[in-house]
Amino acid sequence: MSPVQLEYLFAHALPSASTSGKTIVDVGSRLGAVLYGAYEYTKAAKIVGIEFSKYFVDVQQQIVSKYNLGDRIELVCNDVRQCKPILSTANVIILNNVFQFFAMSIVHKAIWQAIISSLQAGTILVTVPALHDQLLQAKVPIDVVGEGKLVEITPSLDALPPRFGAAHEELAVFHIYRVTKTLSSQ
Repeated sequence: MSPVQLEYLFAHALPSASTSGKTIVDVGSRLGAVLYGAYEYTKAAKIVGIEFSKYFVDVQQQIVSKYNLGDRIELVCNDVRQCKPILSTANVIILNNVFQFFAMSIVHKAIWQAIISSLQAGTILVTVPALHDQLLQAKVPIDVVGEGKLVEITPSLDALPPRFGAAHEELAVFHIYRVTKTLSSQ
């Protein structure tokens, strides 16, 4: 995510009530940009990065240590399918192009089923691309949006401050949902 996208997401798109004093989880945190953006732009009590690659977790740990971000950032090196307790207690979960390029289709489907079964009512889910597109690509036979279990709450880009003017296309990639009913995968 770019710096402009991080500022937009955390300072404008997500309601501060959904992040202040809450837990934000970034699935597939790679180099940690989303974690550092959440640290800078929110008052989240806990910011958790789940990353499968030890190499990337080590890089994140160096940055967290160097800039003293450990008071709010927690790093987890694990397969997201093993992190249901973390996901089920998250207030905001961010999934930014997280599985499209890194998982085989059978694993992709199992990952989505694990995530869906962990979502609790009230959780905010941020996805790039749209959730429907990702579930379709993973061949997950569940339409959580169509079933009314998720409601898209992505804000309009029309009311953005002028400094974001040229970035509309870059910011339009986000899809933000509120879980209305605890989900279960099929």
